[in-house]
Amino acid sequence: WVGVITQAVAHYRPFFVEAWRRFAPSAKTHFFERAIDDIRIRSWELIAQSFVIEGQTGRLQEMGYSVREIYQIRAVLDIFDYGNPKYLIFATAIKEGLLSGRTYGGVAGDARCSFPRAPICQIEPIPAMIEEHHAGETLSQVYADIKQTLQLPFINSDY
Repeated sequence: WVGVITQAVAHYRPFFVEAWRRFAPSAKTHFFERAIDDIRIRSWELIAQSFVIEGQTGRLQEMGYSVREIYQIRAVLDIFDYGNPKYLIFATAIKEGLLSGRTYGGVAGDARCSFPRAPICQIEPIPAMIEEHHAGETLSQVYADIKQTLQLPFINSDY
């Protein structure tokens, strides 16, 4: 879900270009990378405390996957493990900082008190996802900047 934020919001091109322009300086900071690493580490810690996840390498080999293919699967999953928290922060910044009509940031209170219970709702119209190869010149430049800034090989697509 978080990975398609760029394509969904890109439907509103002037807004998207401005949102990225305002967010990009923050995304280029060491603090941003540390925050993303904190999200990833916390996720791993919670998974380790809450789930039993058995190793699958042997099972994949039994199914006929080569060491090279298992490495490729791992590499793809690593990209999303690394990239999705970045998109999550970008989505949060757009929603809270750019659309709320107030300045966002500073010393945090207990953020759990303000989380909606079920933020997912039906939207009309469903936004058109703008894939990288369909982007015009301006949007292609923004996508290229996103990939360079976030150090990602491509703009995520869920379809």
